[in-house]
Amino acid sequence: MWYSGHETGKNKDAYIIGGAMNIRRSLLLKLIVVFLNIFINITHTHSATKPALVVVPAADLVGRPMSESDIIVTYDNIPIASGKFKRGQLCPRLHQLIFNEIVDITTEQSNEARINISNVYYLAKNNGQPQTAYWTLKKNLMPLEIIEKKGLDLNKIPKPVEFSDNGLALHQANTITLILPWTDKNSQRTYSVGTRFVLAENSKKGKHYSIYLFDPEIMNFRQAHVAKNLAIENSRTYSNPQRVALFVQLLRRWAHHDNGLIPYVWGGCSFTATCKDLFEKKECGAKGPGMYYYIRKDIQDNPCVGFDCSGMIARAAQTCGIPYFFKNTTTLACKLAPIEAKDTLHEGDLFWFPGHVMVVASIPNNTLIEARGYGTGYGKVHEIALSNMFRDISSYRDLLNAYFNAKPLILLNEQQENQCKLSDYKILKLAGVWN
Repeated sequence: MWYSGHETGKNKDAYIIGGAMNIRRSLLLKLIVVFLNIFINITHTHSATKPALVVVPAADLVGRPMSESDIIVTYDNIPIASGKFKRGQLCPRLHQLIFNEIVDITTEQSNEARINISNVYYLAKNNGQPQTAYWTLKKNLMPLEIIEKKGLDLNKIPKPVEFSDNGLALHQANTITLILPWTDKNSQRTYSVGTRFVLAENSKKGKHYSIYLFDPEIMNFRQAHVAKNLAIENSRTYSNPQRVALFVQLLRRWAHHDNGLIPYVWGGCSFTATCKDLFEKKECGAKGPGMYYYIRKDIQDNPCVGFDCSGMIARAAQTCGIPYFFKNTTTLACKLAPIEAKDTLHEGDLFWFPGHVMVVASIPNNTLIEARGYGTGYGKVHEIALSNMFRDISSYRDLLNAYFNAKPLILLNEQQENQCKLSDYKILKLAGVWN
């Protein structure tokens, strides 16, 4: 009996050990399946990445899908700007694309697409890799494979501007870039400054350029005509200083538009229309205690078009063929070198402090150009005298003296009241983009 019982115990132990090994094998197999699925999904996501054309004059980009429950607004209701408190909920716009830009779709979800863009990037905290991912509405995009399947010539679309190749397409021959908004008579669509078009054959005669325009309504290209005073030829040969001079001239033209002003738009990087110098602050009420946003009654459509400080500079610089790829103020402050005492200040150089950037517009006239927010009373693109920007600074000599002696500056608002004290600020060399 003892012998038989002993053998029975061994069998039980073997059974238990065998069962444990089976469990381990099962867990191992499950882990292998999980890792295989992850690998397949990653591979599929990568292989599913597809280039697409922006087919609307302007498209809002956000940082995460708008279907998430903690987002208060939808794409159709993103305001021009909001207060700082929970800004991402009330005004989630981070950037804007314009017609004829090309992106890569990486994920599709409901009516939205996750995309990577190539012409600007930003640097995130604790991450030195360029960040380029956003979400937008799928209806803003047309996959290039669909256009190609129609038998259409993709060479009628400008090559994408890519920071990875230092923006070679900025000088693409046989293309033009709008320096002022242009309205297509056929569709009555108005296209933003910075929009690029491929020229049709024999298109430079007379007072107009003949261009190829992709029309998503008819799923085909047609020829249209752009007045020459509204565009710049990308193939022209300009020196770097000439491009900077064009950049400053263009900004001054935008800041002194004959038909109104360009509004400040948080995350804005487009300009199709001007507006009046009137805006209002709106409280959210019970839906968002302490939260507020701004409206302009003469801006009814969405997306709202206009510029924020860094978007204005990026759009103007690339329009003039300058390889400038910085999405926000944090990135440009990291990438551009500050002027030194031995350096000469140039028009086109940038004045930076945390959260804002301005352009040296006229050294003789002591002015800056900026797209400034609503909290200071401005809310627009404008050219402003140094004496109206800073307390006790009336010339660039005063500004440089304060800068090289590390003296704080007092920033003023529209009412010429002290807004804040600036101890951390930089004057950056725009020409550093070519280094």
